[in-house]
Amino acid sequence: MNSDKEKTYDLIVVGGGTSGAAAAISAARCGIKTLLIEKNSYLGGAMTSQLVMPMMNNISFRNEDYKSSILAEILSTLYSSGDGVVYKDGNPGWFNPEKMKFVLESFAIKSGVKILYDTVVVDVVKEGDIISGIKTFYKGITSEYRAKYFVDATGDATLAAMSGVKFENGLDGKNQFMSLRFEMGGVDIKLLANWMIEQKIDDDVSNVFCKNEREIYLSIGFSYGEKKSPYPAINKLIDKAIEDGIINEDDVNYIQFFSIPGKSGILSFNAPRINSPLNPLSSEDTTKALIKGRAAIVRLEKFFRNYIPGFKESFVSSVAHELGIRDSRRICSEYILTKNDIESGKIFNKNIFESDYPVDIHQKDKTISTERKQFGAPYECCLNRYAKNLFVIGRCIGADFYAQGALRIQPNCFAMGEHIVNYIKNLLRNATL
Repeated sequence: MNSDKEKTYDLIVVGGGTSGAAAAISAARCGIKTLLIEKNSYLGGAMTSQLVMPMMNNISFRNEDYKSSILAEILSTLYSSGDGVVYKDGNPGWFNPEKMKFVLESFAIKSGVKILYDTVVVDVVKEGDIISGIKTFYKGITSEYRAKYFVDATGDATLAAMSGVKFENGLDGKNQFMSLRFEMGGVDIKLLANWMIEQKIDDDVSNVFCKNEREIYLSIGFSYGEKKSPYPAINKLIDKAIEDGIINEDDVNYIQFFSIPGKSGILSFNAPRINSPLNPLSSEDTTKALIKGRAAIVRLEKFFRNYIPGFKESFVSSVAHELGIRDSRRICSEYILTKNDIESGKIFNKNIFESDYPVDIHQKDKTISTERKQFGAPYECCLNRYAKNLFVIGRCIGADFYAQGALRIQPNCFAMGEHIVNYIKNLLRNATL
Protein backbone atom coordinates (compact mmCIF):
# COMPACT_ATOMS: atom_id res chain seq x y z
CA MET A 1 0.00 0.00 0.00
CA ASN A 2 1.32 3.44 -0.94
CA SER A 3 1.96 5.92 1.86
CA ASP A 4 0.49 9.44 1.87
CA LYS A 5 3.95 10.75 1.01
CA GLU A 6 4.10 8.52 -2.07
CA LYS A 7 0.75 9.93 -3.17
CA THR A 8 1.74 13.57 -2.75
CA TYR A 9 3.26 15.55 -5.60
CA ASP A 10 4.24 19.05 -6.57
CA LEU A 11 2.24 18.72 -9.78
CA ILE A 12 -0.39 16.34 -11.09
CA VAL A 13 -1.12 16.37 -14.82
CA VAL A 14 -4.39 14.75 -15.88
CA GLY A 15 -4.30 13.62 -19.51
CA GLY A 16 -1.23 12.33 -21.33
CA GLY A 17 -1.97 13.67 -24.81
CA THR A 18 0.03 16.28 -26.70
CA SER A 19 -0.19 19.06 -24.12
CA GLY A 20 -0.20 16.80 -21.06
CA ALA A 21 2.80 14.72 -22.07
CA ALA A 22 4.77 17.88 -22.86
CA ALA A 23 3.81 19.44 -19.52
CA ALA A 24 4.76 16.36 -17.51
CA ILE A 25 8.10 15.89 -19.29
CA SER A 26 8.97 19.57 -18.97
CA ALA A 27 8.03 19.67 -15.28
CA ALA A 28 10.00 16.54 -14.35
CA ARG A 29 13.04 17.89 -16.17
CA CYS A 30 12.81 20.97 -13.93
CA GLY A 31 12.95 18.79 -10.83
CA ILE A 32 9.22 19.13 -10.11
CA LYS A 33 7.78 15.95 -8.59
CA THR A 34 5.20 15.08 -11.24
CA LEU A 35 2.41 12.53 -11.59
CA LEU A 36 0.83 11.96 -15.02
CA ILE A 37 -2.57 10.28 -15.09
CA GLU A 38 -3.78 8.85 -18.40
CA LYS A 39 -7.06 7.01 -19.11
CA ASN A 40 -5.52 4.98 -21.95
CA SER A 41 -2.68 2.46 -21.72
CA TYR A 42 -0.28 4.75 -23.62
CA LEU A 43 0.48 8.44 -24.11
CA GLY A 44 -0.17 10.66 -27.11
CA GLY A 45 -3.89 11.43 -27.07
CA ALA A 46 -5.07 12.51 -30.50
CA MET A 47 -1.72 11.55 -32.04
CA THR A 48 -2.02 7.92 -30.99
CA SER A 49 -5.54 7.02 -29.83
CA GLN A 50 -7.21 9.02 -32.62
CA LEU A 51 -4.51 8.42 -35.29
CA VAL A 52 -4.27 12.15 -36.04
CA MET A 53 -1.27 12.64 -38.32
CA PRO A 54 0.52 14.52 -39.78
CA MET A 55 0.75 17.60 -37.58
CA MET A 56 -0.48 20.80 -39.20
CA ASN A 57 2.27 23.04 -40.51
CA ASN A 58 2.80 26.00 -38.22
CA ILE A 59 5.13 28.91 -37.50
CA SER A 60 6.57 26.84 -34.64
CA PHE A 61 8.06 24.59 -37.30
CA ARG A 62 9.51 27.42 -39.38
CA ASN A 63 10.86 29.85 -36.80
CA GLU A 64 13.29 28.89 -34.03
CA ASP A 65 11.79 31.49 -31.69
CA TYR A 66 8.49 29.59 -31.49
CA LYS A 67 9.62 25.97 -31.41
CA SER A 68 8.65 23.59 -28.64
CA SER A 69 12.03 22.12 -27.71
CA ILE A 70 10.39 18.90 -26.50
CA LEU A 71 8.47 18.48 -29.76
CA ALA A 72 11.68 19.10 -31.71
CA GLU A 73 13.45 16.38 -29.68
CA ILE A 74 10.57 13.96 -30.22
CA LEU A 75 10.51 14.49 -33.97
CA SER A 76 14.30 14.15 -34.15
CA THR A 77 14.06 10.80 -32.35
CA LEU A 78 11.41 9.62 -34.82
CA TYR A 79 13.49 10.73 -37.80
CA SER A 80 16.46 8.72 -36.56
CA SER A 81 14.41 5.50 -36.46
CA GLY A 82 12.72 6.09 -39.81
CA ASP A 83 9.38 6.84 -38.14
CA GLY A 84 9.26 10.53 -39.01
CA VAL A 85 9.88 12.59 -42.11
CA VAL A 86 9.97 16.20 -43.27
CA TYR A 87 7.52 16.43 -46.16
CA LYS A 88 8.36 18.29 -49.36
CA ASP A 89 6.37 21.36 -48.25
CA GLY A 90 8.71 21.68 -45.25
CA ASN A 91 6.28 20.23 -42.71
CA PRO A 92 8.41 18.22 -40.25
CA GLY A 93 5.37 16.83 -38.43
CA TRP A 94 4.85 13.57 -40.34
CA PHE A 95 5.12 10.72 -37.84
CA ASN A 96 4.26 7.11 -37.10
CA PRO A 97 1.45 7.13 -34.47
CA GLU A 98 2.36 3.69 -33.12
CA LYS A 99 6.01 4.60 -32.57
CA MET A 100 4.96 7.93 -31.04
CA LYS A 101 3.63 5.92 -28.06
CA PHE A 102 7.08 4.48 -27.40
CA VAL A 103 8.92 7.77 -27.80
CA LEU A 104 6.62 9.77 -25.51
CA GLU A 105 6.74 7.10 -22.82
CA SER A 106 10.53 6.88 -23.05
CA PHE A 107 10.87 10.66 -22.72
CA ALA A 108 8.52 10.71 -19.73
CA ILE A 109 10.26 7.87 -17.88
CA LYS A 110 13.75 9.22 -18.53
CA SER A 111 12.63 12.63 -17.27
CA GLY A 112 11.37 11.16 -14.00
CA VAL A 113 7.62 11.35 -14.57
CA LYS A 114 5.48 8.96 -12.52
CA ILE A 115 2.80 7.56 -14.89
CA LEU A 116 -0.54 5.97 -14.03
CA TYR A 117 -2.19 4.30 -17.05
CA ASP A 118 -5.78 3.06 -17.39
CA THR A 119 -6.76 5.45 -14.61
CA VAL A 120 -9.55 8.02 -14.59
CA VAL A 121 -10.22 10.93 -12.26
CA VAL A 122 -13.67 10.68 -10.69
CA ASP A 123 -13.71 13.50 -8.14
CA VAL A 124 -11.77 16.43 -6.72
CA VAL A 125 -11.09 17.51 -3.15
CA LYS A 126 -11.44 21.28 -2.85
CA GLU A 127 -10.87 23.74 -0.06
CA GLY A 128 -12.45 27.01 -1.13
CA ASP A 129 -10.99 27.87 -4.55
CA ILE A 130 -7.98 25.58 -4.08
CA ILE A 131 -7.82 21.92 -5.17
CA SER A 132 -6.01 19.84 -2.57
CA GLY A 133 -6.44 16.42 -4.15
CA ILE A 134 -8.10 14.24 -6.75
CA LYS A 135 -9.76 10.85 -6.54
CA THR A 136 -8.99 8.23 -9.16
CA PHE A 137 -10.63 4.98 -10.18
CA TYR A 138 -8.96 1.80 -11.41
CA LYS A 139 -10.71 -1.59 -11.59
CA GLY A 140 -13.05 -0.90 -8.69
CA ILE A 141 -10.37 0.74 -6.54
CA THR A 142 -10.56 4.43 -5.60
CA SER A 143 -7.37 6.24 -4.64
CA GLU A 144 -6.58 9.81 -3.66
CA TYR A 145 -3.57 11.83 -4.79
CA ARG A 146 -2.60 15.26 -3.55
CA ALA A 147 -0.54 18.05 -5.09
CA LYS A 148 0.22 21.75 -4.90
CA TYR A 149 -0.76 22.35 -8.51
CA PHE A 150 -2.84 20.56 -11.12
CA VAL A 151 -2.90 20.67 -14.92
CA ASP A 152 -5.99 19.68 -16.88
CA ALA A 153 -4.79 18.31 -20.22
CA THR A 154 -7.81 16.09 -20.85
CA GLY A 155 -8.84 17.92 -24.02
CA ASP A 156 -12.40 18.08 -22.72
CA ALA A 157 -11.61 20.14 -19.59
CA THR A 158 -12.87 17.18 -17.54
CA LEU A 159 -10.94 18.00 -14.37
CA ALA A 160 -11.87 21.68 -14.71
CA ALA A 161 -15.57 20.84 -14.97
CA MET A 162 -15.32 18.62 -11.87
CA SER A 163 -13.65 21.52 -10.06
CA GLY A 164 -16.49 23.93 -10.73
CA VAL A 165 -14.86 25.85 -13.57
CA LYS A 166 -17.50 27.35 -15.86
CA PHE A 167 -17.30 26.52 -19.55
CA GLU A 168 -18.95 26.82 -22.96
CA ASN A 169 -19.51 24.05 -25.50
CA GLY A 170 -19.98 24.48 -29.23
CA LEU A 171 -21.80 27.35 -30.91
CA ASP A 172 -25.58 27.72 -30.73
CA GLY A 173 -25.78 24.17 -29.41
CA LYS A 174 -23.71 22.69 -32.23
CA ASN A 175 -20.16 21.34 -32.22
CA GLN A 176 -17.72 20.72 -35.01
CA PHE A 177 -18.14 17.42 -36.82
CA MET A 178 -16.24 14.45 -35.38
CA SER A 179 -14.20 11.93 -37.38
CA LEU A 180 -13.23 8.30 -36.89
CA ARG A 181 -9.84 7.86 -38.50
CA PHE A 182 -8.42 4.59 -39.77
CA GLU A 183 -5.48 3.08 -41.62
CA MET A 184 -5.36 0.84 -44.68
CA GLY A 185 -2.52 -1.60 -45.33
CA GLY A 186 -1.49 -3.55 -48.40
CA VAL A 187 -1.54 -0.45 -50.61
CA ASP A 188 0.70 -0.37 -53.68
CA ILE A 189 2.04 3.12 -52.98
CA LYS A 190 4.09 3.27 -56.19
CA LEU A 191 1.11 2.38 -58.38
CA LEU A 192 -1.09 4.89 -56.55
CA ALA A 193 1.56 7.61 -56.82
CA ASN A 194 1.98 7.01 -60.57
CA TRP A 195 -1.79 7.23 -61.04
CA MET A 196 -1.91 10.51 -59.11
CA ILE A 197 0.87 11.93 -61.30
CA GLU A 198 -0.85 10.75 -64.50
CA GLN A 199 -4.14 12.32 -63.40
CA LYS A 200 -2.39 15.57 -62.40
CA ILE A 201 -3.58 15.24 -58.80
CA ASP A 202 -1.10 17.81 -57.62
CA ASP A 203 -1.71 20.99 -55.62
CA ASP A 204 -1.16 22.35 -52.10
CA VAL A 205 -3.12 19.46 -50.54
CA SER A 206 -2.73 16.51 -52.89
CA ASN A 207 0.72 15.57 -54.16
CA VAL A 208 3.48 12.99 -54.32
CA PHE A 209 6.84 13.27 -52.57
CA CYS A 210 9.62 10.89 -53.61
CA LYS A 211 12.24 11.21 -50.89
CA ASN A 212 14.34 8.59 -52.65
CA GLU A 213 13.82 5.50 -54.80
CA ARG A 214 12.55 3.48 -51.85
CA GLU A 215 10.56 6.08 -49.96
CA ILE A 216 7.47 7.48 -51.66
CA TYR A 217 5.11 9.65 -49.63
CA LEU A 218 1.83 11.09 -50.81
CA SER A 219 -1.11 13.12 -49.63
CA ILE A 220 -4.66 13.47 -50.99
CA GLY A 221 -7.49 15.69 -49.82
CA PHE A 222 -10.88 16.17 -51.45
CA SER A 223 -14.57 16.66 -50.76
CA TYR A 224 -17.51 15.39 -52.75
CA GLY A 225 -20.93 16.99 -52.68
CA GLU A 226 -21.83 20.64 -52.97
CA LYS A 227 -18.26 21.49 -54.00
CA LYS A 228 -17.07 18.88 -56.42
CA SER A 229 -13.53 17.56 -56.19
CA PRO A 230 -11.03 19.42 -58.39
CA TYR A 231 -9.81 16.03 -59.58
CA PRO A 232 -12.07 14.73 -62.41
CA ALA A 233 -10.64 11.22 -62.24
CA ILE A 234 -11.64 10.85 -58.59
CA ASN A 235 -15.05 12.41 -59.22
CA LYS A 236 -15.75 9.95 -62.00
CA LEU A 237 -14.86 6.96 -59.81
CA ILE A 238 -16.95 8.30 -56.93
CA ASP A 239 -19.93 8.82 -59.24
CA LYS A 240 -19.65 5.20 -60.38
CA ALA A 241 -19.31 3.85 -56.82
CA ILE A 242 -22.37 5.80 -55.66
CA GLU A 243 -24.32 4.54 -58.67
CA ASP A 244 -23.21 0.98 -57.82
CA GLY A 245 -24.40 1.40 -54.22
CA ILE A 246 -20.94 0.91 -52.71
CA ILE A 247 -20.79 4.27 -50.90
CA ASN A 248 -23.01 7.26 -50.32
CA GLU A 249 -22.20 10.94 -50.72
CA ASP A 250 -21.80 11.41 -46.98
CA ASP A 251 -18.97 8.85 -46.91
CA VAL A 252 -16.82 10.98 -49.23
CA ASN A 253 -17.96 14.44 -48.12
CA TYR A 254 -14.51 14.91 -46.62
CA ILE A 255 -11.55 12.63 -47.37
CA GLN A 256 -7.84 12.97 -46.68
CA PHE A 257 -5.19 10.29 -46.61
CA PHE A 258 -1.46 10.35 -45.99
CA SER A 259 1.55 8.05 -46.14
CA ILE A 260 2.94 7.08 -42.72
CA PRO A 261 6.70 7.14 -42.07
CA GLY A 262 7.93 3.71 -41.01
CA LYS A 263 4.75 1.98 -42.21
CA SER A 264 5.40 0.81 -45.74
CA GLY A 265 2.25 0.25 -47.77
CA ILE A 266 -0.03 1.79 -45.14
CA LEU A 267 -2.06 4.99 -45.46
CA SER A 268 -3.67 7.06 -42.72
CA PHE A 269 -7.21 8.32 -43.45
CA ASN A 270 -8.67 11.51 -42.01
CA ALA A 271 -12.11 10.06 -42.62
CA PRO A 272 -14.91 9.30 -42.31
CA ARG A 273 -16.23 12.59 -40.99
CA ILE A 274 -19.50 12.21 -39.10
CA ASN A 275 -21.53 14.90 -40.84
CA SER A 276 -24.01 15.72 -38.10
CA PRO A 277 -23.64 18.10 -35.13
CA LEU A 278 -23.38 15.56 -32.32
CA ASN A 279 -22.46 16.56 -28.75
CA PRO A 280 -19.03 15.22 -27.73
CA LEU A 281 -20.07 15.43 -24.07
CA SER A 282 -22.95 13.00 -24.63
CA SER A 283 -22.15 9.28 -24.46
CA GLU A 284 -25.27 8.61 -26.52
CA ASP A 285 -24.05 10.92 -29.28
CA THR A 286 -20.46 9.68 -29.30
CA THR A 287 -21.73 6.09 -29.44
CA LYS A 288 -23.85 7.00 -32.47
CA ALA A 289 -20.77 8.58 -34.06
CA LEU A 290 -18.64 5.47 -33.48
CA ILE A 291 -21.30 3.19 -34.96
CA LYS A 292 -21.81 5.46 -37.98
CA GLY A 293 -18.06 5.81 -38.44
CA ARG A 294 -17.34 2.09 -38.44
CA ALA A 295 -20.16 1.43 -40.91
CA ALA A 296 -18.73 4.10 -43.21
CA ILE A 297 -15.23 2.58 -42.95
CA VAL A 298 -16.60 -0.75 -44.21
CA ARG A 299 -18.02 1.03 -47.26
CA LEU A 300 -14.89 3.11 -47.84
CA GLU A 301 -12.71 0.00 -47.75
CA LYS A 302 -14.79 -1.51 -50.58
CA PHE A 303 -14.66 1.71 -52.54
CA PHE A 304 -10.90 2.17 -52.39
CA ARG A 305 -10.18 -1.51 -52.97
CA ASN A 306 -12.41 -1.74 -56.05
CA TYR A 307 -12.17 1.69 -57.65
CA ILE A 308 -8.85 3.43 -56.85
CA PRO A 309 -5.57 2.18 -58.43
CA GLY A 310 -3.11 0.76 -55.91
CA PHE A 311 -5.76 -0.48 -53.45
CA LYS A 312 -6.59 -3.87 -55.03
CA GLU A 313 -4.93 -5.88 -52.24
CA SER A 314 -5.62 -3.36 -49.47
CA PHE A 315 -7.42 -3.86 -46.17
CA VAL A 316 -8.35 -1.92 -43.04
CA SER A 317 -5.35 -2.45 -40.77
CA SER A 318 -6.30 -0.20 -37.85
CA VAL A 319 -9.20 1.91 -36.61
CA ALA A 320 -8.73 4.72 -34.10
CA HIS A 321 -9.49 3.73 -30.51
CA GLU A 322 -11.26 7.05 -30.00
CA LEU A 323 -13.26 9.52 -32.04
CA GLY A 324 -11.43 12.52 -33.39
CA ILE A 325 -13.16 15.30 -31.46
CA ARG A 326 -12.34 18.79 -32.69
CA ASP A 327 -14.05 20.77 -29.95
CA SER A 328 -15.97 20.32 -26.71
CA ARG A 329 -15.64 22.36 -23.51
CA ARG A 330 -13.90 25.73 -23.61
CA ILE A 331 -13.24 27.10 -20.14
CA CYS A 332 -14.30 30.53 -18.93
CA SER A 333 -10.76 31.73 -18.34
CA GLU A 334 -9.26 35.02 -17.25
CA TYR A 335 -8.89 35.94 -20.92
CA ILE A 336 -11.01 34.58 -23.79
CA LEU A 337 -9.16 34.42 -27.11
CA THR A 338 -11.40 35.62 -29.97
CA LYS A 339 -11.71 35.23 -33.71
CA ASN A 340 -10.81 38.91 -33.99
CA ASP A 341 -7.56 38.22 -32.06
CA ILE A 342 -6.71 35.54 -34.63
CA GLU A 343 -7.59 37.48 -37.74
CA SER A 344 -6.00 40.74 -36.55
CA GLY A 345 -2.79 38.92 -35.62
CA LYS A 346 -2.83 40.01 -31.98
CA ILE A 347 0.33 39.29 -29.98
CA PHE A 348 0.26 39.59 -26.18
CA ASN A 349 3.03 40.57 -23.76
CA LYS A 350 3.42 37.00 -22.53
CA ASN A 351 2.18 34.26 -24.83
CA ILE A 352 1.83 30.60 -23.92
CA PHE A 353 2.16 29.88 -27.65
CA GLU A 354 2.28 31.70 -30.97
CA SER A 355 0.84 30.32 -34.18
CA ASP A 356 -0.20 31.21 -37.70
CA TYR A 357 -2.76 28.44 -38.25
CA PRO A 358 -6.06 29.75 -39.65
CA VAL A 359 -9.55 29.31 -38.26
CA ASP A 360 -10.53 25.76 -39.28
CA ILE A 361 -14.15 24.78 -38.66
CA HIS A 362 -15.69 21.43 -39.68
CA GLN A 363 -19.42 21.92 -40.01
CA LYS A 364 -21.88 21.80 -42.90
CA ASP A 365 -20.27 24.88 -44.39
CA LYS A 366 -16.60 24.42 -43.57
CA THR A 367 -14.98 27.74 -42.79
CA ILE A 368 -11.26 28.44 -43.08
CA SER A 369 -10.00 31.99 -42.85
CA THR A 370 -8.43 33.12 -46.08
CA GLU A 371 -5.23 34.55 -44.62
CA ARG A 372 -2.69 33.11 -42.20
CA LYS A 373 -1.59 35.66 -39.62
CA GLN A 374 0.72 35.15 -36.69
CA PHE A 375 -1.19 35.41 -33.41
CA GLY A 376 -0.55 34.68 -29.77
CA ALA A 377 -2.51 33.40 -26.79
CA PRO A 378 -1.77 34.76 -23.31
CA TYR A 379 -1.27 32.60 -20.22
CA GLU A 380 -4.57 33.98 -18.94
CA CYS A 381 -6.38 31.68 -21.40
CA CYS A 382 -5.22 28.80 -19.17
CA LEU A 383 -6.09 30.43 -15.80
CA ASN A 384 -9.42 30.62 -14.04
CA ARG A 385 -10.93 32.11 -10.88
CA TYR A 386 -12.83 28.99 -9.82
CA ALA A 387 -9.85 26.76 -8.99
CA LYS A 388 -6.75 28.92 -8.68
CA ASN A 389 -4.16 26.15 -8.59
CA LEU A 390 -5.60 24.46 -11.69
CA PHE A 391 -4.21 25.26 -15.14
CA VAL A 392 -6.01 24.16 -18.30
CA ILE A 393 -4.07 23.46 -21.51
CA GLY A 394 -4.87 22.01 -24.91
CA ARG A 395 -7.84 22.59 -27.18
CA CYS A 396 -10.13 23.46 -24.25
CA ILE A 397 -8.43 26.69 -23.11
CA GLY A 398 -10.44 29.91 -22.96
CA ALA A 399 -11.45 30.90 -26.49
CA ASP A 400 -14.53 31.58 -28.53
CA PHE A 401 -15.79 28.92 -30.94
CA TYR A 402 -13.90 30.30 -33.94
CA ALA A 403 -10.62 31.03 -32.18
CA GLN A 404 -10.64 27.47 -30.83
CA GLY A 405 -10.70 26.31 -34.46
CA ALA A 406 -7.28 27.90 -34.93
CA LEU A 407 -5.53 27.01 -31.69
CA ARG A 408 -6.40 23.30 -31.43
CA ILE A 409 -3.54 21.88 -33.52
CA GLN A 410 -0.81 19.66 -32.07
CA PRO A 411 2.19 22.05 -32.27
CA ASN A 412 0.23 24.64 -30.26
CA CYS A 413 -0.74 22.03 -27.67
CA PHE A 414 2.89 20.93 -27.28
CA ALA A 415 3.91 24.54 -26.74
CA MET A 416 1.16 25.08 -24.15
CA GLY A 417 2.27 22.05 -22.18
CA GLU A 418 5.92 23.01 -22.22
CA HIS A 419 5.38 26.68 -21.40
CA ILE A 420 2.77 26.35 -18.65
CA VAL A 421 5.53 24.69 -16.63
CA ASN A 422 7.49 27.96 -16.63
CA TYR A 423 4.51 29.59 -14.95
CA ILE A 424 4.14 26.78 -12.39
CA LYS A 425 7.89 26.70 -11.72
CA ASN A 426 7.80 30.37 -10.71
CA LEU A 427 4.83 29.75 -8.44
CA LEU A 428 6.59 26.86 -6.71
CA ARG A 429 9.72 28.94 -6.33
CA ASN A 430 7.79 31.83 -4.79
CA ALA A 431 5.51 29.51 -2.74
CA THR A 432 2.45 31.64 -3.43
CA LEU A 433 0.04 29.05 -2.13
